[in-house]
Amino acid sequence: MWFDILVEAYPNALSTIQTSINVAVSRNGRNVGLVIRFHFHDCFVQGCDASLLLGGAGSEKESPANDGVLGYDVIDDVKAAVESVCPGVLSCADILAVAARDASVAVGGRHGP
Repeated sequence: MWFDILVEAYPNALSTIQTSINVAVSRNGRNVGLVIRFHFHDCFVQGCDASLLLGGAGSEKESPANDGVLGYDVIDDVKAAVESVCPGVLSCADILAVAARDASVAVGGRHGP
């Protein structure tokens, strides 16, 4: 349901995420796995809340369990691009979920909402 509302209200948001991911994948094919793994690690413990993006003592970002998580630069680029077309609308969690989907699609995965 949120997906349909998002598409209707901000049609450029999804295409902006897709374009940003495609650029990242064209720069380095490894970015597909990094984005998908990033999303997995964000969702693993307490749900998909983008808390992996938050730093500081005791944060998920600083947790030893997430030491090998890479792709912050890709996600930062995607977030900046989205903010340029619809500032303050999409949550970081939504951006991560759509970015992971689009990373999979970029290498032939199935596209779905």
